[in-house]
Order: sequence, then structure tokens, then C-alpha cells
Amino acid sequence: MSRFMFFPQQLQDGNIYGGEREPPFSILSYTWGRWSIASGPRLPISGVTWTIPAVDERRAFTVTSFHDVIRQVGKHNRFVWLDVACIDQENYAVKMDEIGRQASIFAKASQVYVWLWTMPISTLQPAAEDIHRLWVYTRPMSSVIRPGSVPSYTVTDSRERDSRGFSTYHHEDISVVSGILKRLKMSVVRLLDDCYFSSLWTLQKAFLQRQAVVLSLDAQPVTYSSDGSSMPISFVMDSLWHLSTSDISIPMDVQERVEDEQEQESQVSEIRERVKRAGLIMFPFATNPNIQYGMARFRETSDKLDRIYGIMAVYNLRVGAVSPGADTSREYTLDELEDEFAISLNARSPLLGQLFLHTDRPPQGKSWKITQQSWGCIGLELL
Repeated sequence: MSRFMFFPQQLQDGNIYGGEREPPFSILSYTWGRWSIASGPRLPISGVTWTIPAVDERRAFTVTSFHDVIRQVGKHNRFVWLDVACIDQENYAVKMDEIGRQASIFAKASQVYVWLWTMPISTLQPAAEDIHRLWVYTRPMSSVIRPGSVPSYTVTDSRERDSRGFSTYHHEDISVVSGILKRLKMSVVRLLDDCYFSSLWTLQKAFLQRQAVVLSLDAQPVTYSSDGSSMPISFVMDSLWHLSTSDISIPMDVQERVEDEQEQESQVSEIRERVKRAGLIMFPFATNPNIQYGMARFRETSDKLDRIYGIMAVYNLRVGAVSPGADTSREYTLDELEDEFAISLNARSPLLGQLFLHTDRPPQGKSWKITQQSWGCIGLELL
């Protein structure tokens, strides 16, 4: 790995890395903690004082794939921020301090990449395209409704493409809905089955850098079919949001004309539920971080304390062992971290600290405290 330099490897006074002062750098965002093992093949990185973590190659990615994706990231910048190479994995105090700097690090990156390592490009590219273009619009088209007739509904097809290479042509035949829904559900499930969409840490990172480029298992970028430019993670999430909010139910007056209506309704519900369980409701447009905090309950962590440590950067807060000057020998409980987080949030912004609604009755004396079972608000809407 000698061609690349990793932060904070070889740091000199004045933020100088490899002879360059504050050089531009890229970040690779991925998930690996749930598959870490004590011994096994490791990414060969020189110049670090800690042991690079190993992952179970039978259940996750291989060192070869890891190496390939870093080479892809290195095409944009010679300097790369990679967690296993830049966060001391064996010094807890240093590790927690670096975790506290996540918001700043992602803000300064010139490019961020998201690695969806469960899918090769041959699977990921068509899934991403399907999710964007296979819209099912089941609202009546006023121009074609006549008294006594069955309303017409629109389903996008791939015969005409917009400037990004996606379809603009619409069918007006309800009979094609079933096939479209099946294909759409398959693509949504395939994409959201990737471990990136179940990790809490990656939910935070996607919020911090919404323009991150999506890479496949084989280190290939997902692209727009029209011009070959890279597709950002925000574009994929925006499409998923549309799926979860579009009115795609089958109206009662045409149900008898639709084959397998119950199956279609089930597919619609499953698509929406998968988007919800990935924590992506309102994600593309939510500027209220309480939305992400509430969605965090759907994501997984390998350490229960990461329920706070893995999401607090969306608020640019540092609590617990991550606080400046914290006693890192202290053992926190999750309740203590949640209290400290809520207190810090209210101190930073009393409005934001109370801009939520409880979905369960809170413990006595704790109604003031936001929890991950709360729902954040945008405007007057409850999410």
C-alpha cells in the first residue's frame, strides 16, 4: 500500500503529511465491525503502531477486494482517510478522540466513497437504475378519465430517457403494474440487503457526506447511463424516499381489473417497510438531525454504546468518552450516555432538543429527553 498515504499516518507539525500541508484527501465509508475476527488475513499497511483488524472473508470482503477498492479511491487523491489505518484500534483514548472528530473529517474531505461490498457492479448498477426509474404512479390521469370508464394509471417504462439516462416514457395500462412491482421489489431488497444499510455508523456517515460516490464489490462506481458520471449515494436515497412516499396503492374501483391485487398490495407494503427499516424515511431532505436520531433505532451496532457514539456526529456533539478531556477509563452505561447526549443537545439548542414527540410513555422525570424511540418533526409534519 506504499502508493497511498493514510491520515494521520506520518503526521508532522503543522498538519503536514508526506511533505504536504493539509493536502486534499478522500474517505472510504464502509462497514466491517460485525465481521471482525481475532486472526486472519489483514490489509498490509506500513507505518502504523496497531494491528490492522481482520474480517471474516467467508462472511464479508476479502483483503484483495479491500485493496482493489482503495486503489479506486486513490485515483482521486493520493491521500486517503481509512478508519482502520487512521484510528488507533488499540489505544482507546486516541480512538475515542478520533471518533469525536468525525464531523470535521468528513466536512474537510474532497471526496467520499461508499463501498457496498456485497454486490458486484453487474448486480448493483441495474438495481440502482431500477429503483430510480421504475416508478409506479397510481394516480388517475385526468386527461384520460371519462364517465363510466376505468381510470388510467401511469407506470414508467424505459423507452425514452431523460438527460441522466433514465426513462421518461409512461404506460397508461394498469396491467403492467404487477410486473413492475415485482422487479422494483427485487431491486429494493437486493440493494437494502447490503450491510451498509443496516449499520448505524454508516447512517451517520451518509448524513455527513450525501454526495459520496457509490462503489461496488469490484470497486466500480455506479454511474448514470447517459454520460457515465458517478451516481452519489444521495441520488439512490432520494429515489428510495420517493418509493416510500409515493401513493402507489391500488384504488378500490379498479381492484377487480387488476390481477393478483392482494399480491401487489403486499409488494407495495414490503417496499415501504424495507425503506423504513433502513432508516431512510425523509433522509434526503431532512435537515433536522432528530430525524436521523429516530431512524437510528432501525440500525445495528456491535457495541450498545455506539447507539450514541455512532450518531452524535450529525449534531456535531461530543459526549461520554469522546468529550474533550474525558476520563476514558470510566465505564459508561447507555442510559448515562443518553442523558449526557440529551443534556448537551438542549444546551446547544433548546429548540432542537425539544423538537420531537414520544411514541412511548417516557419514564417519570424523563419526558424532556429525546430518545431513539422518538419521532423528529419537519415543519408541522410528524415523521
